[in-house]
Amino acid sequence: IMASAAPCAGTTAYAGTLCLTAMAYIRLIDDQEAEGVLATLYQQAKTRAGRVYNILRCMSLAPRHLRASVALYSEVMHGESPLTRAQREILAVGVSSANHAILTEAHAEDLQVEGIEDALVEHLRLNPDGAPLDPKER
Repeated sequence: IMASAAPCAGTTAYAGTLCLTAMAYIRLIDDQEAEGVLATLYQQAKTRAGRVYNILRCMSLAPRHLRASVALYSEVMHGESPLTRAQREILAVGVSSANHAILTEAHAEDLQVEGIEDALVEHLRLNPDGAPLDPKER
């Protein structure tokens, strides 16, 4: 059981201000255990982001899937697009926040790297609908 500050929905039980949610256990391969393709993917992640995020580790038992997921992410977030890199991260923070995802932090860090002010990043993280964005960023 995991405690989350996310609003309770569905079959979860409400306990004060926390929502108790049953979570599945996923075996993660850590850096020291990683071999072959997985070790290479982990090293690429460290080079790219300074660390290996758990979202990548969740796919560690299937390195082919991890490689495909990273390729898709890279194309969506870094490939040719009418949206700037910052606008794509703004969308990612908003979606992650709306989904009450821990991943919000990673995207928020990327926004800071893109030069977005800390106050706006925090507003996007906590209340994306109320964030002061121009129409194109909405």
